[in-house]
Amino acid sequence: MRKRILLLENADPNSIYPDYLPLPEDGDFLNRLRGLGKLTLIRNSAALSADERRELLEDCDIYVARHSSVQFSFPAIPERIELVATTTGAVSEFSDFIRAGGKVTNWGNVSGDTIGYAALVLLFAALHDLAWQVVNIRENGWEFNTPGGTMRNLRIGIYGLGHIGRRFAELARPFGPKLSFFDPYATDSPADLVRANSLSDLFSSSQAIVVCAGLTAETRRSVTAELLAMLPDQGIFINVARGDIVEEAALFAELRRGRLRAGLDVIAPPDRLPGDHPLRQCRNVLFTAHNCAHNRWNPPAIPPNEVRCLEEIARHLAGKSPLSQITVEKLQHMT
Repeated sequence: MRKRILLLENADPNSIYPDYLPLPEDGDFLNRLRGLGKLTLIRNSAALSADERRELLEDCDIYVARHSSVQFSFPAIPERIELVATTTGAVSEFSDFIRAGGKVTNWGNVSGDTIGYAALVLLFAALHDLAWQVVNIRENGWEFNTPGGTMRNLRIGIYGLGHIGRRFAELARPFGPKLSFFDPYATDSPADLVRANSLSDLFSSSQAIVVCAGLTAETRRSVTAELLAMLPDQGIFINVARGDIVEEAALFAELRRGRLRAGLDVIAPPDRLPGDHPLRQCRNVLFTAHNCAHNRWNPPAIPPNEVRCLEEIARHLAGKSPLSQITVEKLQHMT
């Protein structure tokens, strides 16, 4: 008997983010799902009542969640659901289900490529003062005198050595930096990465910091004003993780003074800078609006995160162990 697969979608046809756009009816992802089981797709699932959602959940074996899936609490997913397969990284809405022994998978290590690459792009942009140069040219300037820098022998500290932090290190390595990291939960690390014993050690020994850690109670606002003050003048701060990992007021104060340079893909909720915010006029910071890793120009037929979701469902149906199952232990260190 074919397994029943449920996808509740709440997509925005006007979104600039591919993961929030409606899935094409005859697209590769939906067709692959149909090949794996009996698919029920609800397009405007936000309009459903809580009772209607529960009824649908109670009648499925596998629940698929995308960025565009309707967001609602899962305090009691029916125990009969065999698998929750997500195309995203965050799984907090399924926390109770995981703690109750439910099987939940996410995009695993596939995010490392795109977000690790985004971190490297931001680091190069900050290191070579591209934001300053763009503004200078647009204001009819030409010559410029900025700090600049080179990756060779640059002391880079990586905060968080999960999939993204490791991939960033791999991508940065050919350019010759000196890499160190802080992650108390990393049980192993590449031989050329120096382990820092604390965030204080990491910041005091680095010229550039790249934040790749998950947002947890432990990491929330763990990057303090005192730590930022340890970075040298014109030091660089990159964040591709979550804005709330940083004491944002302290970071913004350093940037407004012009003492640090930064590339920020994320800021604190609502993850949007007000239109009149003074940092919009600062030349030493580049904001990419949580959009640096997106690819709308030459995307694959099925994005890697959706490929991983399909792989997890296929493995489940074949009785194989999942590639990216979220355990209770992993949940404690995730966004």
